Amino acid sequence: MAVEKVVKETRYAKYYVEKNAYTYEEDNSVTIESSYYALKTKNTSVGLAPDFDEEKWEHISEIPEDVKRLKDVSTEDASTNKITRLLIYYYDWYTESEAGLEHIKGVCVNCKYHSSDNPNMGDWLSRQPLKHICEGQQQIIGNAVMSHYCKAFVDKDYIEGKDSYHLCDEHNRYGECTKYTELIKYDPPVITQEGNTVTITSPVEGAAVRYSLNDGVTYKDYTEPFDIDCDTLVKAFIENEDGRSDEVSKECKFVLAAPVISVVDNKVTITCETKSAVIRFTMDGSEPNLLARVYREPVPITETVTVKAAAYAPRNTQSSDVTEKLCEFTE
Repeated sequence: MAVEKVVKETRYAKYYVEKNAYTYEEDNSVTIESSYYALKTKNTSVGLAPDFDEEKWEHISEIPEDVKRLKDVSTEDASTNKITRLLIYYYDWYTESEAGLEHIKGVCVNCKYHSSDNPNMGDWLSRQPLKHICEGQQQIIGNAVMSHYCKAFVDKDYIEGKDSYHLCDEHNRYGECTKYTELIKYDPPVITQEGNTVTITSPVEGAAVRYSLNDGVTYKDYTEPFDIDCDTLVKAFIENEDGRSDEVSKECKFVLAAPVISVVDNKVTITCETKSAVIRFTMDGSEPNLLARVYREPVPITETVTVKAAAYAPRNTQSSDVTEKLCEFTE
């Protein structure tokens, strides 16, 4: 059997944080001091960013371009309701290589990454950290050394970075695959977007649909259309006991409509077609930003004012164009 060296590239999360400290002067002017930090982690999926601790984060000169915005965390002065600090978290990926063990093509055991046709290696292999343990393991009666074999056969395409699966129909007492059947190669699912709702359609009835959002590491079972609240990379594939498809991906853009301002009976109403959006507005002529008031209900006016409003995505990852309207007060 041919022997190959497998080198595994693992993707981990790298976080960045932009720290903005706000100082308010007596004339209500604001001074903003900004500083930037970076932190490498061993997380293989991006969720909530780690707690910000200046001693643990590396101080950097600026936030790199093209990193993805994750979330904002603000601190307010309880007596004035003014923001005193704003932390804006971003993330990106970095990779690390793991030295691979010898992989003998054509064997079918309990781990894709290391396997052997030598029965004396069985006990050693059973003590190694298993990566991607195969599904469908079964007991081999009478073999105490290598007690399980894997249903999935991995051929040389894996060495080139692709998984190629076959059903193992026959195996010897050491769990090595001696005969296999080619699996069916299905057409991939179709990912579509309407508004902020994503639908994944399988071309194979009864096949399970698996999908991931952004990271390509954590997969879920698809059961029904779902909504996105930021720009999202959706990846999906289908599989059943007879076969599997290639993975397909789609960049789904979050649709954020501009707000609409109206005034009736000296009350200002602001609406937005994007139901999950947060609306922020001003009535003093200034441009709305993350420090502006959040619109929750109609606002009464006692004089003619200019109202400006902008819609923000739920995690402040993007904002709409600013809508402006002169709202006239009527006696």
